[in-house]
Amino acid sequence: MTPGQYTRVHAVVTALDEFLGASYHCAVMHIGPYRFRRPRLVPTLATLLLFPALISLGFWQLHRADVKYAARAVREHNRDLPQVNLTPDFTDLNSALNRRARAQGHFDLSHQLLLDNQTHNNVPGYYVFTPLVLAGTRTAVLVNRGWVPQGLDRRVLPPLPGPTQAVDVTGLIDSVPVIGLKLGPPNGGYTDWPKLVQYLDMKWLEGKLGYHLLPYVVLLKSGQSFGFLRDWSGVQIGHEAMPPEKHMGYAVQWFVMAGVLVIIFIGVHTRRDEEDK
Repeated sequence: MTPGQYTRVHAVVTALDEFLGASYHCAVMHIGPYRFRRPRLVPTLATLLLFPALISLGFWQLHRADVKYAARAVREHNRDLPQVNLTPDFTDLNSALNRRARAQGHFDLSHQLLLDNQTHNNVPGYYVFTPLVLAGTRTAVLVNRGWVPQGLDRRVLPPLPGPTQAVDVTGLIDSVPVIGLKLGPPNGGYTDWPKLVQYLDMKWLEGKLGYHLLPYVVLLKSGQSFGFLRDWSGVQIGHEAMPPEKHMGYAVQWFVMAGVLVIIFIGVHTRRDEEDK
């Protein structure tokens, strides 16, 4: 801090201190035997800074809860809609999420993905994502064909058989799985196919495939024969990393902390009259 900056800060602090002192002499509030003393500088500054921040955080959490509740309502609405036939122009995720879908085309079995760190009954394994190129187009949708176990040697990937002829796929539309922290490219330097990936990056994958991908995935229906182990009962459509109820809980915590801060401020500056005698 330069001497000029220090002088300005000192002047502001001095002025505030004088203002608080003047306020103390001009108006002292009494409630029964209690009296509010002159507000101290440090607690006053801390309260003025922290209180609006805590309130803002509470309202931010309420906003996030509203957004999550709205998204959940959309998913519940889409669940009751009739089955949709996937086309290259059906790209609105809000209209697609949690909707029953049908797609016709062929699987690109030479460009499959194994999504790492997926467990079933505490057994490590992978989700198998296979591009389904829509009939007569250069657009594909990633189909989650289910779970496969990892095996004893991670360097040896499991076989991923599938139909080579045209197929008629039905399933449920889900958002692309996300993770909290992305370190490096999805494949972690693994270059062969099928690619072992830590997360799905649609733009990155489009560059590897050479054709367009729809902005969601399809969970292959359990009754179809060209998939692997599928148990979608525990899958959260839309991948709510934090449900709206938790956001509401955090909002309450921030508001309570703001209230406690005010109570502490009042308590610090409140004394019984006889204490000052």
